[in-house]
Amino acid sequence: MLVIKKARGPYTGKYDLPGGGLNFDETADQCLERELIEETNTQVLSKVLVGINEYQCQYTKEDGTIKDFHHLGVYYKVDLLIKDLKTTPDGQDSNGAVFIPVSELTLENTSPISLPMIRKCLTLA
Repeated sequence: MLVIKKARGPYTGKYDLPGGGLNFDETADQCLERELIEETNTQVLSKVLVGINEYQCQYTKEDGTIKDFHHLGVYYKVDLLIKDLKTTPDGQDSNGAVFIPVSELTLENTSPISLPMIRKCLTLA
């Protein structure tokens, strides 16, 4: 599974699926393609919508303040073209992309919003 290592936010230090916020002037498909380029340097060849998931929590920011967090994700199963995987930090959310065997993704090391969707992807043909 292609994942990123989170650099900030409530999932700092955990594996997460590449992605991010939707810009005002783009579609969900365009956001998917842009975020994959930014965080992993990969190109989407095909995609299938898997579903929508959400997660709510509180976490402590770097400055010590407590932040309420409500994360809504739209998940796709994708086929990618990978020429030069971005394994270095992107200066924002990602500390680099990496392939991890799905069996090594656990509740302890993976964002709680992503893990159910990763498992759901495994059931799709």
